[in-house]
This record gives sequence, C-alpha cells and structure tokens, in this order.
Amino acid sequence: MKERLATSRTVVRALGRVPFCDRLAAIAVGWNGEPSPLWRKRLGRHVRACPGCRADAADMVPAERLLSGLPLLAVPGWILSRTLSRIAASGSGAGSARHARRHRLLGKGAVSLRPKLFAASLAVLICAAGGTFALASAHHTAAPAALNLVIPPSVVTAASSPSAAAATATPRATGTADKKAASAKTASKPASRPVSKPANTPAPTQSPSSAPPPAAATSERKGVSAVNFSGVTRALTQSGASWYYNWATTPNGIAAPANVSYVPMIWGAADVTTANLDEVSKEGDILLGFNEPDNSSQSNMTVAQALSLWPQLMATGMTLGSPAVASGAATPGGWLDQFMAGAKADGYRVNFITVHWYGGDFQTAAAVSELESYLEAIWARYHLPIWLTEFALTNFSGSTPVYPTEAQQAAFLTAATAMLDTLPYVQRYAWFSLPTSSGSGTTGLFNPGPSVTPVGQAFEAAR
Repeated sequence: MKERLATSRTVVRALGRVPFCDRLAAIAVGWNGEPSPLWRKRLGRHVRACPGCRADAADMVPAERLLSGLPLLAVPGWILSRTLSRIAASGSGAGSARHARRHRLLGKGAVSLRPKLFAASLAVLICAAGGTFALASAHHTAAPAALNLVIPPSVVTAASSPSAAAATATPRATGTADKKAASAKTASKPASRPVSKPANTPAPTQSPSSAPPPAAATSERKGVSAVNFSGVTRALTQSGASWYYNWATTPNGIAAPANVSYVPMIWGAADVTTANLDEVSKEGDILLGFNEPDNSSQSNMTVAQALSLWPQLMATGMTLGSPAVASGAATPGGWLDQFMAGAKADGYRVNFITVHWYGGDFQTAAAVSELESYLEAIWARYHLPIWLTEFALTNFSGSTPVYPTEAQQAAFLTAATAMLDTLPYVQRYAWFSLPTSSGSGTTGLFNPGPSVTPVGQAFEAAR
C-alpha cells in the first residue's frame, strides 16, 4: 500500500507538471481522466522510468511522515477519569495486579492510541481505493487544482510536425525492414490486396464445440491482424488479443468476442469512397491509413496522391493513423518523412504513426534490439504515439521469403512483446498474423479449427 500511495502521488505530480511530458501525454491519450488501478499502473510505469517526471517528486514528504501532519485528539478528561476510577474499583489481589497493568498501559497510550489508529485507518482507506490520489497538504508545493485530468488529443497532436519536438535522430541500426526489397513481399501479400483480406466473404461454418476457452490475460496494446477462418472467434478469445484489424473497412464476417475491438482501415486510393468513409465511422473512432503505399505490391501510392486524399479521411473525425510504410519510417526524405512534412505544411492531422517491421536476423536478442532501435528512431523523428501493426521474423532479402523455425519465432515473440511493454510511446502492436496460411510461414498463431501453434502459445502468454 505504501508503494501504491507513493506511485499515486508521483503520478499526480507528473500530471500537473508544466511543461507537460510529451511521452506521458502519449500514454494518457486514451485515458478519460478517471482514477483507476489500471491507469495508476500504466502512468506509474512511465513516471518511474522518466527522469523528468521522477524529478517532480523529489520534494514530496516521505509517506511515513504523512501521518505526523494529522492532529492527535486528546481523550476528554471526564472519560479518562471515569475509566480510571472504574479500573481502580473493579477488584483486588490478582485482579488488582492485572488491572494495574491495564492502568499503566492506558495511562501511557489512551491519549494517542485511538487517534493514531484512526489516522492509520484513514491512510489505509486512501490506499485501498486504488485510484490516483495525493495528500496535497503534505506537499511543499501546491498540487493540481483538479485530479480528474483529461488529456485532450491536442496535447499529443501538438507535436504533429515531424521535427517540432525533437531533432532528427539517426537509428542505431537501420533494421531488416529498411533493407528488404519491396517486391519481395509479394509472396506473402499479393498485389491489390493481402491474402488476409478477403472481400465480403461470409463467415465459414465453425465446428461445434463446448464452452469457449477462457481469454488470456492481456493489455490494451496487444492485437493481431486477422482474416476470417474456421474458428476465428475462438482463436481471438484464446489469443488474449484486445483488438484486431483485417486491412478492410468492415470485419468481413468475423464475429469477435465482446471484449475484442475492431479497427478499420482505408487500404488504398480506390478505397477512399463516400460509402467506405461512412462505413468506417460506424466501426469505432480509430482509423488506420493506407497500407504500405511505398510497396509496389501493396497500395502503391505516391506521397502527393496520399496527401490529396488525406482530408477525406480527416473529415470522418476519427483518430487517424499515418500510412503504414513497409520500411524506412525513420529515414530522412523517405516516403513517410515526405508525407509527414507535407501534412505539416498543409495543416493536416495525424494522430499516431503506423509502421510495419519484419526481421531477417533470427537470433532473438539481435532481432529484438533491431526492432527496438527502429521504433526509437521513429519516435525521435516524429514524437507521436506508434502503432506497430505488422511484425514478425521473416527474411525478404531473397526472391522468396525465408522463415525461422517455430521455436525461433516463438522466442522472438516472447522477447519482443516484453520489450514493447517498456516503450511508453508504442501505443499498440499487432502480430502478423492470427491464422496460418501459405503467406505467413511460421508466423501464424492458429490453424483452422482452431488449434494453436507454438507461436500462438507464446502470443497467449504475452501481456
């Protein structure tokens, strides 16, 4: 409880900091301002790791000294007198000795024991409530006037220019995603649309089964790319994913569990139609932009074309993810860099950066480090929240994709998701992909039925 109280006080201080920490703003973008254990933990994780936010707590009174500020109430004299006289008159002999000991204890403790217990109980109640509270009077400086802070989108989008908040950073490693040839992805994602996005296909008949499996514990970050297949609903439940997308404007027959949200996408230029834009508005309040416009086998769009269509996506009023480039998201002068510069010049809104990454080094530690470096460089360049909407180990350097063993893929998934949980600016991630297919190699999480793969078991365990 002491640790929770300290965390809550530190978070309140960080939320009242001026200027506001932009990384904390990125984490809090989905918070409604209501205190809760989940958000105390999520915001507290950042505050503990952020030198700037942590510095704000340096002058706070230690938790063990907070109670000393509460006044102790003296026991009224008539109560003390009556109690002592009853003890004195209550017996003799062994009983008198016993009551004498009580007298001595009462004489030393009666004045302060109960008020101290009351003060301790008050502190316990504050901690047990689990929210983000602070004893403002115990701070040397004033706490924020109100604790139900709502972080508006403008706090996060204020840094929407690619270089407004940070200087251009050179990545520690360019990553396999920067090196792979765009045309090599054709094997796993055919031209015009990915294999994983069938158009308007009805839901396949699922085999009858007993009660659905319990959902794995998860976080709001954890998601998958998915298509309709036999057992998709049970697979989504068992995987523990909290969200999914299918490169389309509608779920296309996927019946997701109630606790798994769907995020629509405008895949390419041909999808920017009045009907599609009306449809995505019915699917939620978040919209993913164009899919790999820098890849000739995917949406294959010029920067100018994407910018000309972007106002129609903005007109939906939805939270917008940038076009998801196949590679080079942090490269100065690259496709995404040009798009973000154009968006800044035209005053266009981009709420978060969407990227893909595939690693060709199948050694777990090296692959995780490469992915982390890539994401760090993207954050340093744009200072916007990041959604990693496709990632896995796949080597696209040759004419056909090369995949690691399932054991290697599972080891990478476990280590990568643990690493992602330490990056506060990575708002969500989606593994590629939920079903196994000819284009997914060893990356698939579930076979039809569904039956889980070793990689799927690793995903279930990820938090």
